[in-house]
Amino acid sequence: MHKMMWVFVCLCCLPALAWADNTLAYLDNPMGARAVGMGSAFVAVADDPTAVFWNPAGLATQHFSRLKFSYQNDIFNYTNIYMCAGISSPMGKFGLGFTSNQNGMLLQVPTPNNERERPSSTGSLSDLAMTTYLAYGSTLRQGLMVGATAKVLYRQLASASALGAALDGGILFHFVRGWSLGLQGKNLLATGMQWSGTSNNPKDAVSSSIELGLAGHLGDHLIALAYNLNGTGACGAEYKLNPSLWVRGGLQWPLGQAARYSLGTSLDNGDFSLDYSLRIDTDANLTDSLEHTLSIGFKI
Repeated sequence: MHKMMWVFVCLCCLPALAWADNTLAYLDNPMGARAVGMGSAFVAVADDPTAVFWNPAGLATQHFSRLKFSYQNDIFNYTNIYMCAGISSPMGKFGLGFTSNQNGMLLQVPTPNNERERPSSTGSLSDLAMTTYLAYGSTLRQGLMVGATAKVLYRQLASASALGAALDGGILFHFVRGWSLGLQGKNLLATGMQWSGTSNNPKDAVSSSIELGLAGHLGDHLIALAYNLNGTGACGAEYKLNPSLWVRGGLQWPLGQAARYSLGTSLDNGDFSLDYSLRIDTDANLTDSLEHTLSIGFKI
């Protein structure tokens, strides 16, 4: 098993091997209110079940099994539901996940016949995207963890649908007490999204990416940095107010876009956690730019 994990880790060091012409944006929707509240700077943290999304190597650091459910309404009026589990077993640390991103109010706008014709909608259509995750994390030696995530991708737009698959790989290295380095390669191997039910049944590209991160515990508090080689950066912090209450904040600056600020809080007694985050997209007006994420976690 360790030899197979090394193969996945080596993939992280390769350049983009997947289709690279187009990015399916919903695949990058952040999972979990805690990570969102820290500005999505989570690749070097990944210490809860959302590691199936952020860095599967983080599964190896989890000492017991947990479930986590999240609900998010994003600034594009999509309803996003996330379910994930980190499972500790005699065979190792496994992760399962499922995401659903849905919008039933997309407007159909035909191309105008000439430049003087004002576009108008002719109705609405539904857009549904679902992703299933199967992950595994393992400790190679003290302080060094590796992991991999296999994903099945599905999308339905009106009467057309598309299906594909992709593979992520990750590394987590605890190099000094309380400090860790993280690396994840997303969609390193991908089939592309093959459409059916259309006139020409095209194949959408699935872009790959590599993200690096650094995280450190300062007593009971946490700081984290992340940088995606596509040009997106993030930073975040988590402050422990008392044994059960945390507050956090973060900043993300996507390539070519306005910054996004995040705030969050959580209650966690070890067996149960309730997390909330608010993300503000500064490129939109205040009414449309607020994104809320709520997560509930259970120890099993």
